[in-house]
Amino acid sequence: MRSRNRGWSGVGLKEDVSSEYGFSNSNSLSPNAGAGTGNSTKTDTGTKGTRSRSREKRSARESALALLEYRDRTEQELRQKLLDREYSKDEIEETVRFLREYRYLDDEAYAMRFIRSQSGKKSARQIRAVLERKGVSREIIASCLEEEPVDEESQVRVFLEKKGYRAGEKLEADVYRKLTASLARRGFSWNVIRRTMDEMKVDFDEK
Repeated sequence: MRSRNRGWSGVGLKEDVSSEYGFSNSNSLSPNAGAGTGNSTKTDTGTKGTRSRSREKRSARESALALLEYRDRTEQELRQKLLDREYSKDEIEETVRFLREYRYLDDEAYAMRFIRSQSGKKSARQIRAVLERKGVSREIIASCLEEEPVDEESQVRVFLEKKGYRAGEKLEADVYRKLTASLARRGFSWNVIRRTMDEMKVDFDEK
């Protein structure tokens, strides 16, 4: 597992990267950069083509940085956003390579942050499903969940307490079945549900 000390939140991302790697939203991005400075402007076709391609690549990077500054994203999510904005596959690949290299795009780090933020709200199964939809590989998800396990029993206890049930309470069989079914729909396994209820001594009355 790689070190995840980067821990950036997205704020100030464009400024940090652009100042270091030279593609800020300064005059250097303008087609008229250098005009009025007394320097001659080259107009040959080769130079124009090079500048145009450079601006296109910078535009894809700028869009990617703006998207990441707005909120954290997985690689698949970012790729789709750039496709939606009609960047070419070559531009997207170049941008993704750049962001990977400098760790601004990192599915493993994203998965860890997501698990930590959702571990008190969602079951491991729910977390896994969301991350898979976002394009994170199953191997990365499994590794991150192993490193940052979800305390599902605590979630089940909180769920029962919010419903007004307390340790040692006897429930009608129908109520018990509805509770366990509701927990199962939230992604909790029967083993976790049964074990937590046993610990709380919540059971059903067979009469």
